Parts: sequence; structure tokens; C-alpha cells
Amino acid sequence: MTKSLKAALLSTFIYPGSGQLYLKRYPMAIVFMSIATIAGYFIISSITKQAFQIVERIQSGEISPDITTIMSLVTEQANTGDSQLSNATIIIVLVWVVSIVHAYLIGRVQEKQTNS
Repeated sequence: MTKSLKAALLSTFIYPGSGQLYLKRYPMAIVFMSIATIAGYFIISSITKQAFQIVERIQSGEISPDITTIMSLVTEQANTGDSQLSNATIIIVLVWVVSIVHAYLIGRVQEKQTNS
């Protein structure tokens, strides 16, 4: 397996920036990992906030605690959209894709340098 392919696969299946770590491009690895981690934090906090809102409505007796009602509320919240959640999702997807492409390209450059 080539170095570029291994780096791209690491960034694809492990975490954004892991391919850069493999290629010893530490500053870029830190950038990709930091952005992905921050975006992941905002995704998790937004989902958690929505879950707590549903739990509070169940505890107050406003809604019944059955799966159909809960699923309709989750779907309703997903359709209304949380800008923080959608922005963080877009950012994490973009960072992941850029990390994969970057790892592959840097790996190709390193392969060419070792072959020369």
C-alpha cells in the first residue's frame, strides 16, 4: 500500500488529521483535528440540548412518554433546523474531505521525493 493511500485511508476512517500525523505533518494534523473536534463538540451539545428539551416536556407532563410521540418530536426538531447544528455539520464534513485530499496529495509528494 502506498504512503499516500494509507494516509488518505487514515484520514477517512480514523479521524481528520490522522493521515497528516502519519505523514509527520504535525501542524496541519493539529489544525484538522482541532476544527473537527470543535465542530463535533457543537454537534453533540446541540443534540444534547434538544434531547433535554424533550425530556423536560415529558417530565412536565406536556407530552406522553411513548415512542411515537418522542419520534415525532425528534423529527420536528430536525426539520425546524438548528443553525448551530447545521453549520457544525457542514464544517465537519468539509474538514474531513479536505483532510483526506490533503493527506493523499502530501503523501504523493513524499513518495515522489523518496523515488527521486
